[in-house]
Formats: sequence, structure tokens, C-alpha cells
Amino acid sequence: MELTRVFVYDFVMFDSFLAQILVLFLLYISALRIFFLRAPRIDAAAVVSPLAFMVSVISFFIWGFSIPNLALLVLSLLFFLTNARAIMRLSAQLYVDHYSIPFIIATLVELAALVAVTLFIVRYRPVRCVPSDFSVEKEVRAVSGNFANGFVFDDEVSEKVRGKISGYVTVYRPTERIEWISSDDSILNKPADGAVAVENSVKTEDFSSDKAPVALFVGTPFAPVAQYEPYFVMLAQKGLTVLAADFFPPDMTLFPDRRNSRLFRRSELLRMRFEEEENFEKLRKEIVGFSIKGYEALSRIAIVNFRKEDGSQRKIYYLTDGLDTESVFSFSDKFKSNVVGTMQMESVEEYKTSRFGFVEQTDVFLASKLGLKRDGEFFIPRYMAFKTVQRIGNVLKSERKVEDENGAAQEAESENNEEYNGEQI
Repeated sequence: MELTRVFVYDFVMFDSFLAQILVLFLLYISALRIFFLRAPRIDAAAVVSPLAFMVSVISFFIWGFSIPNLALLVLSLLFFLTNARAIMRLSAQLYVDHYSIPFIIATLVELAALVAVTLFIVRYRPVRCVPSDFSVEKEVRAVSGNFANGFVFDDEVSEKVRGKISGYVTVYRPTERIEWISSDDSILNKPADGAVAVENSVKTEDFSSDKAPVALFVGTPFAPVAQYEPYFVMLAQKGLTVLAADFFPPDMTLFPDRRNSRLFRRSELLRMRFEEEENFEKLRKEIVGFSIKGYEALSRIAIVNFRKEDGSQRKIYYLTDGLDTESVFSFSDKFKSNVVGTMQMESVEEYKTSRFGFVEQTDVFLASKLGLKRDGEFFIPRYMAFKTVQRIGNVLKSERKVEDENGAAQEAESENNEEYNGEQI
């Protein structure tokens, strides 16, 4: 059984930072102990260096290649090698009365490097975003399958027919019932005391969150779902159910070597984006093709598995980033009866990091390369969520208007028929 089947991890960027802080803490214990040897004793602190190395390796396999993870991996390995003799003495339960000069010099050099890495990691730390703090429930579900045959939730099939995990679907839901207010200024806010004071608004029960469409998003190899999480949390806070998917099936190949691994794919694509832009654009065309297939697969998952309380199908609203209109139509036209609209995120002028996600919260180092700063107030995700629900609200208003007009027309036709029948009698 795959380890990922036992432990489906929630790839939160802030958790990566916490793991890095843990490694730094362990390395500081290892480095600073040279200043506190006052009497012969067993050097128990030597054990933290291999522990720090193990944590850095695990972090690398969970979150993949990044500059902080690589720096900590190399640094913890150096600490481990430097403390090899100390670890052997500890295993033999030998007392230590002093540290050798070469060991002290090596540790001081490593300590200086450790301080530099610490400053880098703290400066470019991601912004903490906890869904429950915004009355949002988050669920991560593994899927098996491929683009050719589709995907199925891994926990819905028997052990005998399960394949290798080939993606994750993250579901963001509001934990509180949200009433939809149809207004240009306030689309998804709870009315005070159940009253609606907005002019030309409709009854709130007509626009409950259960009747709202399901918002769908498919991440890319260089901008996975984790890079958009603040936006999805803000959308769910306003009453939407958001399905965000990362697919990595065997029939999705960008590189012929180990760079195609999920551990290295994003970092390699980002490197190409800034150093080999021509090659990056060639690959991006392939990524667009995979995104189209991903939206088709996620649409089928949403239609089958996410329905209204009465069992009927919910409408679909697409969230896309960096996909041209023709590409959007190529998959949305296949689900015409279910789709109510599309939000092309790059159409919002204030969103400056199109195709990369909300890096001002999730990847502050990348944001700095794009000329932006860390934003702990979630200004852009909040604004994007507002613009999105505003557009969805307008779609619902239009649909309701059409329904009312059709109802009025049918009522008028019925009255005319009754009058005609009366005249005939």
C-alpha cells in the first residue's frame, strides 16, 4: 500500500514554513551547545542533527524542491556529518569534557550559515491562512485515474481496483448558511436580523448557497491549488462551494526525465519562466492542453458527486487563470446545460500575478521577483472574491429575471386561453 493512501496530506504553504522552523530550531540546539559545555557529560544534544536531517528530507518529499527546502537539506546534512563522531560517542555513552578546535570552527561556520538561512526563511515566510478562521471547511480527497479514462475518488472504490494516486481534489465549503443578496454592492452577505434593506433586491431564500453554482478550478504544474488557497477560502466564506483540483496522472508528461516528478516540476518551470522564457512558452502550450483535460475531468466529478440537497444537479461556474477564451469554450461547451459562466481571473486589473496564483500570501519570494510585497491582509484575494461573487450574483439575477418573465408569459397565456374558452362557450 502506498504511503499516500495512509496519509493524504493537506499541502498548506504555511505548514511548510512551520516544518522549516522546526529544522532551524533543531539545528540551533546542535550549534549552540558548544557554548554551554561546563563539565564532562554525555553529549545528548548530538542526536538532534540526524533528527533535523530526517525532518528536512521528509519536508522535501512533501512540499518538493524550493530554495529554503534545499538550503535546509544541505545545511542539516552538513550538521549531520560534522556531528558524526559526536553521535558515535553518544551511542557508546562516552563523556565529553571539551570540543575539539576543528569541530568548534566548523560549527561556527555552520552557525553563520544557519543565521543567514533563518533570515531568508523568516523574511519570505508565507501568510498563515486557516480556513476555519473564516468559517470555511476544507476537505482534501485523493483521486485515481488518468485523462483518457477519467478519475474517481480513491475512497469510493475497493482496494482491488484502486490505482496509483493521480491527483487531489480540495473542497472548500462554508460552515454557516449564507443568504445571497442580489445587489451591486453586496452580493453574498448575511442580512441583519433576516431583513433585506437593499433596493430592488429579491427574497434571500431565493438565493441560498445551496442554489449557488459550484466553482471549479484546476491547478497547473507551476501554480497548483495551494497557490490559490486564500482566494478559495474567501469565496467559500461568501457562500460558494469550491472544487479545486491538482491532477498528475501518468499521461501528463512535460519532461522526459526526473524533472517531470512533482518534487521538481514546479521549480523547473519557474526557473524556465525567468531564465528560458521561450522554452517556457512552448511548454505552456502543453500545460494549457492538460488544463483543458483537467477541467473536463473535474466537471464530470462535480456533476456526479456534488448535488443539491434534493439530489438534483448543481450548476457549474468555472474559475480560470491564464486560459484564453477559445480554450475555455473548448471544455465549457461540452457541459452547456450545466455551465452558468466563467471567471477569467486575469480580466481583473488589480490581479497582478496571473498564472502564478496569490503569491503575495503563498510564495513571498516569487512575489518579490515579480515586484510585489507580502500581503498579510489578503487584500487581493478578498477583492477577487468580491468581484467573482458579484458576477455570479448577476448571473443568478439574470436567470431569475428570465424565469419570472417566462412565468409571467405562461400566466398571461393561460389567462388568454381561459378568456377564449369563455367566449367559445
